[in-house]
Amino acid sequence: MRDAHEATVHTIGDSIIDWSADGTTAFVETYVHAQHRRRDDGGPFIEFFAGRYIDRFERRDNAWRIADRLLVHEWDRVDRITPAFTPGRFTEGRRDRTDPAYRTS
Repeated sequence: MRDAHEATVHTIGDSIIDWSADGTTAFVETYVHAQHRRRDDGGPFIEFFAGRYIDRFERRDNAWRIADRLLVHEWDRVDRITPAFTPGRFTEGRRDRTDPAYRTS
């Protein structure tokens, strides 16, 4: 994925949970949005994806785990990117250990 994408962002949204009567299973629907920045001969572009996770959770050994997952596609879109901000206005994220998240102080 690192070779194909310059950056990705995935956002998990609200969930609707339906508990089983015995409390050992839960059916969960969760909204998801994803953005993938890529590049081709025409320059940078961004792919948008919107969908829902349809999950069945099971309680095992006193912990909740996903037992089954289906990703449902709702819509998608691709846009060419025109930079909106002046370079240097923000600290840029990096895809290696020089990213600000790895700073020690």
